[in-house]
Amino acid sequence: MNITAKKLARSAVIAALYAVCTILFSPISYGPVQFRIAECLCVLAFFYAEGVVGLTIGCLIANFLGNGPLDIVLGTFATFLASVLSFYTARKIKKDLLRFFVCAIYPIVINAIIVPFTFLLITEMESLYFISALQVGVGQTVVILSLGLFVYMALLKIQKRRGGRL
Repeated sequence: MNITAKKLARSAVIAALYAVCTILFSPISYGPVQFRIAECLCVLAFFYAEGVVGLTIGCLIANFLGNGPLDIVLGTFATFLASVLSFYTARKIKKDLLRFFVCAIYPIVINAIIVPFTFLLITEMESLYFISALQVGVGQTVVILSLGLFVYMALLKIQKRRGGRL
């Protein structure tokens, strides 16, 4: 990635937005039942490499207030992995809505698999893992398929007005 001031600024803005949205809505952003509003920003990784960096750093900052060191490491890794996969997959799919739904699977499934490990390792109750995975997956699905789709469609509209550039 060729680092420019514009890309660096975009990464910083994305990181700040993610962290602020998570902290602002902290009562629903942390824990086994979570609707992390900032996850709607995961669609930015569909458009920009700097979206991957910004989302990862924003998640890292937000997770310092989360469920401890495991959340910082595992939650941030989940966001990084989902963002990277979304970024590379988005380049291969040309149809807009298909791209959204295919790429949206990554943050939903990856977070539903990885984030509950933070609760499992804290409580040591294996039976809670599957319940937590379902709860995190539902929260991710609701946020991404509603707010995330809205953000995605708005970005597509802007991109088309600008002749394919964002």
